[in-house]
Amino acid sequence: MRFMGWDDFKLITKLDAINDLEVLFNSTNSMCKQQYEALEKQAEGIDDEEVKQEFYEFHQEHFLLYEETLPRINNYSILTNIWTHLEFNIYQLANEAIKKFGLTVSVTGNKLDDYLRFCRVNIEGEFVDSEKEEKKEILRIIRNRIIHDNGYVKRESTNIQHVKAIEYVESHEGLSFTEDDRIIVVNSYVEECLSVAREILVEIHSAIYK
Repeated sequence: MRFMGWDDFKLITKLDAINDLEVLFNSTNSMCKQQYEALEKQAEGIDDEEVKQEFYEFHQEHFLLYEETLPRINNYSILTNIWTHLEFNIYQLANEAIKKFGLTVSVTGNKLDDYLRFCRVNIEGEFVDSEKEEKKEILRIIRNRIIHDNGYVKRESTNIQHVKAIEYVESHEGLSFTEDDRIIVVNSYVEECLSVAREILVEIHSAIYK
C-alpha cells in the first residue's frame, strides 16, 4: 500500500525544519566561538600580568558561558528537537493513513517506534535499517536523560534508562561524561543525529513514491 497525499511539498517542509535546526546549531556555536575568541584577544592585549589575571577573574563567568554553558544548552536543545520533530511528523503521516484507509496502530508507549513499525507494515519497501535504528535508539535514550534529568545519569540506579544511557555514552565517541556524570555531547554527534533524521524522512518518502 502507498499513502497518497503525503506530497513533495510536505516532505520539503519537514526537511526545512531539520535544516532550520542545523542553521540554529551552527550559528549558535559560531557565536559562542567568536565571543570566546574576542575575550581571549582582549586578554592577549594586556601586557601587565596582574591586570591580565584580574581580567580573567572578572570575566570568568563569560569564558565559562561561551566555552561550556551555551554550547551544552545548544546541543541538548537541538537533540531534543530532532527527536520531537521525527516523532511528530512520522506520527502525523501514520495518522493520515489511518484516517484514509481505516487502519489501526498498536501503541506500546514508545510513539516513534510504534508508528515506524506501522509504516513498515503498511508501506511497500525497506527503510530505517539496523544501523539507523540503533542510532535512533541512542538518541532516544540520551534525549530522555536530557529531558528528565538535565543530562545527568545515576550510576547506582538499576533503572534500565540509566543503565542504557551509561552503556551508550561510554561506547560512543561523540558522547562522554563530566566528573559528576553529566552527559557531554560533542558537535559531531549532533551533526550525526541531524543527518540520520534527514535520511529517515527521505527513506520513508522514497518508499511511498518509489
